[in-house]
Amino acid sequence: MKKYTIDLSKIDGCGEFPCPKCRVVISPEDFTEERYSIIEPKVNGADLEEVELVCNICGSHISLIGFSLLEEIAPVELSQRKCVLLNPAINT
Repeated sequence: MKKYTIDLSKIDGCGEFPCPKCRVVISPEDFTEERYSIIEPKVNGADLEEVELVCNICGSHISLIGFSLLEEIAPVELSQRKCVLLNPAINT
């Protein structure tokens, strides 16, 4: 199985991107786990470095990187996004 890497600092918008294989839109706003599931967040101290997820439509494994650069650009927005990615219940 091929593993894809997406650099979030290089995409426009609010963190949505198409799955590299099946093109289904993966969004941090989707809490249903219908389209993707988080496998493992990787942190270094307090910094989120990478999030591994799987597309539930085609089974592709995707690594999300580029969080540190995003934090420099928009720290408040990213802090909220970290909560969304790691624990959707925080945002209810």
